[in-house]
This record gives sequence, structure tokens and C-alpha cells, in this order.
Amino acid sequence: MDQQTGQRESDLVGTAAVPSAYTAFDPASAGSLTDGTLYFRVRVAEDSQAVNYSGYIWVGIDANSDGAIDIFTGVNRQGSTAQNVLRNPGTGSNNSPSTTSIISTDLSPSPYIHTASNYDWAAVGAANYAGTNFDVDGGGATDYFLSFSVPFQDLVNNLNTVGSGRPTAISINQDTTLGFVIATSQQGNTINQDYNGGAISTSSSTTFASLGIITTPTTLTAQEVTVPEPETLFLCLLGLLGRRRRK
Repeated sequence: MDQQTGQRESDLVGTAAVPSAYTAFDPASAGSLTDGTLYFRVRVAEDSQAVNYSGYIWVGIDANSDGAIDIFTGVNRQGSTAQNVLRNPGTGSNNSPSTTSIISTDLSPSPYIHTASNYDWAAVGAANYAGTNFDVDGGGATDYFLSFSVPFQDLVNNLNTVGSGRPTAISINQDTTLGFVIATSQQGNTINQDYNGGAISTSSSTTFASLGIITTPTTLTAQEVTVPEPETLFLCLLGLLGRRRRK
């Protein structure tokens, strides 16, 4: 375990052979490059609460290939809250753990309250994983998948405006090269638990690129799938994220 508050539920786990993170993209229609739904899945060490995930999952998105986070999406399950979120980064450079913060104001046009179509928390098993190792970190408990989705158009719209930590508007579509930084936290304005990619100090000033924890650049077109029901995609998320893997 390398996350920094002692909570195994927030420990992102994987190996060179077992992915710790996935993504997929449902483009919705052939006539638009900015609609559709973006899906993420992360693998954590266990379900410590025995009911659901507790805390935040963050996916920081580098939308202009400069190594800095331009917008965050993620999951907020702190206390009684249960929704997915879109948030701006703080006013720092947002290119390393110590320079990254998160604005608490949600950017989503209406709350992404959790439903079966945009959120799933499930034990890793034969129904959702093709492998046979259900406890990849060897911690003695079954790993869990947390999966969530956000409307891609909302990401596009918010990136196309100036915001905190984003001094210029950024135009993207499904063919834009994107990078991702994935992390867990117990706070809504900072990352204080685990970065996906190794034993990374949350106070490190080394850039995400130098640490090797920003994913290999990818387009959403490369992660494209088309499924009839979101629940089906949550069962077998097929688009494999260009990602860093870790024990």
C-alpha cells in the first residue's frame, strides 16, 4: 500500500500485467465530434466501508499536451454526497503534486447524481474481469472496481471557457490528444491520498511527466466503443486507458 492516509479503499492497485485504470468512449452519434459519454474505471485494494466507496476519485485531464491539468472530473462520495463532478484546477501550475489544487465549485450544468447509468462500485470478479487475480496487491481482500461516466459535451463546453487554473480557452473534440492523471483523496480541494503510478508523495514538486504518472497521450476515438446500455459497459469496460501501472 502506498497511499498516504492509511485507507486501503483509496489505494489504486495494479501491476505490469493487470491494469489499474481503464477508459472507454461512446460517441453517441456519427454527426458530432463533441457529444457522447466518457467512461472511467479504477481498481482499488478493497471495500473498507462494506457498503460503497468513501471519498473522492479524481481524473485530471491535460487537454493541450503541456503536462498540466486543465480540468478535473471524478467521483464525490464524501459523507452523504453521491455524485460525479467536473471542477477547475486551482490557480497553481497544476503540473506536479505540490502545485495542484482543485476548485470546490462544481461545473456540471446540473448535478450528476449517481444512478446505475453513471456510477458502479463492484468487487472484481469473473463478471467484470477477464483475469483470475482478484487481489492483485496481495492484501488479503478482494479488489474493487469503481466506474463512472460524464457527458463529454460538458467537458468540451467548460474547457472552451477561461477558468481558474486555465487562463486560456481550450478547444477539444474526440480526436484531440489527451493525457490523464488519476488520484484519490479525502478532500474536495486537494489530492492527499494516492496517485496512480507508484509511491508518489503528494507534496512532490517533480512534474507529473517526470514522475511518469501522466498517461500516454491518447484520443477518445482510440478508446471508442458503442454499447446499447451504459450498465453493459460498466460490466465489461473494454477501452483500455493508455496508463501507468503499479503494484
